[in-house]
Amino acid sequence: MTAQASPEGNRPASDRGDTPARYPLGFCLIGVLLILLLLWTLLLSLNLRSALRHARQAQSFGAALFESAQGNGTADPAALSALSSSLRGLYRSLRILNTFASGPGCAVAAQSLWPAAHQAGALACDGLPLATELAHTAYTAALALSAAPAGGELSFQASATRQALETLGSQRERLLALYPHAERLAALEGPLPVPERLSGALALAPELLDALLLAPQVLGGTTERTILLLFQNSDELRPTGGFISSVLVLHLRGGRLDTYEYMNSYNVETDQYRMPDPPEPLGRYMRLGGLVFRDGNWSPDFPTSAQVLAALYQASRGVTVDGIVAVDTPMLQMLLEATGPIDVPQYGVSISAASLLETAEGYWENPVDGTPIRHRETNIWGWLDHRKDFGGVFADAVVSRLKQLDSGAMLRLAEALVRGRDGKHIQAWWLSGTLAQADLSRSGFSGSLSDAAGDYLMVVDANLGYNKVDRNIQREVLYRVSFTSGSPWAELVLTYHHRSPATGIACVQDARILDSYEALTELCYWDYVRVLLPAGAEFVESVGSDYPIDRTTEGTRQSLGTLLVVPPGESRSLTLRYRLPGSALACEGALCRYTLTIQKQSGIQATDYSFASDVSPLALSAAGWEMDGSPWPVSFALTGDGSLSLAFPLDAMGAR
Repeated sequence: MTAQASPEGNRPASDRGDTPARYPLGFCLIGVLLILLLLWTLLLSLNLRSALRHARQAQSFGAALFESAQGNGTADPAALSALSSSLRGLYRSLRILNTFASGPGCAVAAQSLWPAAHQAGALACDGLPLATELAHTAYTAALALSAAPAGGELSFQASATRQALETLGSQRERLLALYPHAERLAALEGPLPVPERLSGALALAPELLDALLLAPQVLGGTTERTILLLFQNSDELRPTGGFISSVLVLHLRGGRLDTYEYMNSYNVETDQYRMPDPPEPLGRYMRLGGLVFRDGNWSPDFPTSAQVLAALYQASRGVTVDGIVAVDTPMLQMLLEATGPIDVPQYGVSISAASLLETAEGYWENPVDGTPIRHRETNIWGWLDHRKDFGGVFADAVVSRLKQLDSGAMLRLAEALVRGRDGKHIQAWWLSGTLAQADLSRSGFSGSLSDAAGDYLMVVDANLGYNKVDRNIQREVLYRVSFTSGSPWAELVLTYHHRSPATGIACVQDARILDSYEALTELCYWDYVRVLLPAGAEFVESVGSDYPIDRTTEGTRQSLGTLLVVPPGESRSLTLRYRLPGSALACEGALCRYTLTIQKQSGIQATDYSFASDVSPLALSAAGWEMDGSPWPVSFALTGDGSLSLAFPLDAMGAR
């Protein structure tokens, strides 16, 4: 007999109730994944806590080290050892976080539509690699500093400091590779899920890299470095920001400020100096017999002016200049906003951003150790020799205050420097090394003329009236470009409004000393205005000036210059018409694209600009600028360098 099959045996397994046999394997996999996720989260949490703890310790030990070094130029070896240990722990924790979190962070940043998750992912994707490499650089430099000579204290002038800077310089390629991370972090918008101070530091990530790259070039080595810090008075505007009123000569050695000297710009020249010929407009309109240091910033291209100023200083003083930094009046006010009021005990005053100008002008008119300007007839040299004494005393107070800044004030100071850079209120150039020049150019501090293709415009004013009138000058610029005639041409209208009360007195150009600083702001405006254009532009005509048009070049740019005189209470306009070169326009197929680069002159807060054209654009890009009309004119306040781009159909140009 054969056995009969059970009815159950012929049923599919799925019908016999056997499916639970599948689930234990799935549950196991889910459980393993949960455990791995838990371990991953625990690993990240522990290392995040460790990183934060070591970061706080490094900040504390670094502050202690800095404080100990300020007293007598030496540092406590125990503080340095503690700093090195905390930086080592910070680097190890960040390295683990970077290994296990940056990849998932990049995925979150790329895929998440939730802003908070996107920002958190971006911080992990870009912030962790950046922080890890910076911690590695700091730890490496601290190790180099630890090579202190036997016998106790570490001298910041010793070879250990130079070794630390050399070590930092050896990290150059690693630091340069971090720029994409730093730029993406700085571009993050909205509130970030990090403390406010850290959020501020992230916004300055590219500038932090620039500082680390620049430090070995400026502070490293064994030779003395001489840097000239120029104070430019924006009330007497000159091409790089203002008349050079005074100079702070900084001598750096062994990674620190060795000595410094403040001087009136009129005292730079010595008996051995032989004046070269001045730029032609200075000789023609100011009747100068030669070029002196205070007039050396004639080129709006700051690297060019820096080279001239360095040569003039060396010719007079026999000292080689390594670098030049120029700041204007608004920059000084920004710096005081960052540091807070600065006490000047010798004068019994406290100087804030709001009181700086009034106080400085008061001591200029009435120097403490000199003759008041009102009594100059009795002793003119008693006023001339002492009218800038306050500047030197104030410089001493600023240097002392900078040595006492905490991390919060230093962050505010860095933010002020960035604002000043963006507004063209601070410029810097290094004369003794190409790497430093590259760093300054990349960071935007060089003040150089743009070599961007397309159309180009920069208006450069120079006050040649021996006065301080620019404080009361309001500027307007109207720029029209025509394409419909078959070849592009431009019309530029510059209008200057003198806001001082009208006097009805004929304008006379001479070097007068009046009873107050304010009186010097209410004289006629003798402005030598230059307009920089793209190479190849063809000048057609000018309207509004009684003086000839000078045609020269400035680097790769063409320059049109003339004198414009504006009496108090009145307005004057200068119109220039010229044909644009073919390189100002790019046409391909049925589409043409026009791009305009505008550069702002240093020393000016803002200039009202309007741009118009005779074509209807298919696309218009003018970031941050507001449009009035449909679509012309485009109106904006120029507070920094910018650009405008528009596209229009080729057939809009008519016959070509």
